Amino acid sequence: MSFPKALWLFLLASSACAPEPATEADALAARFEGAERVVVGSVAGLRSGFGTNEHGDRLILTRVTLEVRETLRGEARRTATFEMEGGSVGEVTLEVSDMPTLAAGERGVFALRRSAAGIWVPNRRGLGILRGPGLDLERVRRVVTAGVPR
Repeated sequence: MSFPKALWLFLLASSACAPEPATEADALAARFEGAERVVVGSVAGLRSGFGTNEHGDRLILTRVTLEVRETLRGEARRTATFEMEGGSVGEVTLEVSDMPTLAAGERGVFALRRSAAGIWVPNRRGLGILRGPGLDLERVRRVVTAGVPR
């Protein structure tokens, strides 16, 4: 097989395996695929400590407690707790490039799934946490409740 033909076949196979979202709405919907719970809430508490993630890495993990204002998917409860990589213990801080840094009182949409160990974690890592002044909550509600596969 000639090099250009092999390259063409590789590119064709690669694009079939990893399709890009067609629209911005598809990209938003992709953040919620696989999420078992999606809630709108505020960070009520943060507690960091050393621990082991689902891959066996020893690092700083932060347990985040949310005051839930609205449940868009999953069991409705007044609070939700999940674990994420990163945080501070004493004078040691771990910042994880694909995870946000959260603060008490911060409001957002949190898409959560259970890890292999049964611990709630952000779905698709940092992509499962949406926050900030540009957050269009009505749009998120429409996308999550439109029957996105779980």
